[in-house]
Amino acid sequence: MLNKTLTASTERILAKYDVTKIRFKQNCLIDTNEFTLTQLNCLFELTKFYQANIHETQNLYPVNQLKYVATLFYEASTRTKTSFNIALTNLGLKPINIDISTSSHTKGESLYDTLLTLKAMNVNLAIIRHSSSGVLNFILENYPDLNMKLINAGDGSHAHPTQALLDLFTLMEHEKNLKNKKIVIVGDILHSRVARSNIHLLNLIGADVHLVGPETLVPFSSAEIKATIHHDLNTALTNADFVMALRIQFERQNQGFIISVDDYVLKYQVNKHNLKLAKANVKILHPGPVNRNIELADDLINDQSISLIQKQVANGIQVRMACIAMLLKQDH
Repeated sequence: MLNKTLTASTERILAKYDVTKIRFKQNCLIDTNEFTLTQLNCLFELTKFYQANIHETQNLYPVNQLKYVATLFYEASTRTKTSFNIALTNLGLKPINIDISTSSHTKGESLYDTLLTLKAMNVNLAIIRHSSSGVLNFILENYPDLNMKLINAGDGSHAHPTQALLDLFTLMEHEKNLKNKKIVIVGDILHSRVARSNIHLLNLIGADVHLVGPETLVPFSSAEIKATIHHDLNTALTNADFVMALRIQFERQNQGFIISVDDYVLKYQVNKHNLKLAKANVKILHPGPVNRNIELADDLINDQSISLIQKQVANGIQVRMACIAMLLKQDH
């Protein structure tokens, strides 16, 4: 009886919002740039409901349970993949994890043909991480006949919508109204799919977005991107409400984007000393994985009075549950 009540509550939350207002483009979640406040409100209300009932797993999802969801991770992942698997399990949906290293991808099969194969097996939704930026947009634009629900779990340097959604949810747990709050994103903006997706959402809710890093890693101007651009960390941190550090992508550093790790640490590491320039109740975030004592000082990461990093990880499960429920509720 309890599970039936929980399922009905999920249904009521979804019904509260006009489906035409919460429907994602082509019933796929590719990026945050087309998100509306109505979609955010629905998704975060569902997220809060799942948080309140997280110990009552299974049958929280109000649609026919004969739904098949496949995960295809062409890049390594710990947080995102595990989070999606737990989210699916909590919804009573068994994830079908495709092992890319033993799939037909190794024989040259394209992503599109893999998706066609899964669709023929009645897979309703595919959750995809890929190294190629824009690959899911390419699929939707060039193969509209696919007619399959997709969630982007990170594509190259392009987008990571569910990470940005869980980041925003975590911020709003701490500060409900983020309008005009100074949010500083530090590090490799150039290659960060997380930064791009976060910027869209933060602009949507009216936050004051600041980007800071070496000129090679933040090669934009305020005319190109809706944010204030800095190359001096102390200036950026002054009066900040929240600070998000990004991972230094060492796999790209042979291209000369930073002089050296030591130089980066000296100029752009966030630590308890320079964080004194921010507001007294400043909080830090990081999408992970963290290079300890590089982008963030170790004692800062471990300080639970300042760090929201583990909260981000925990919130990812319920945020992704809400994304899945919203997508599978919508008919093609």
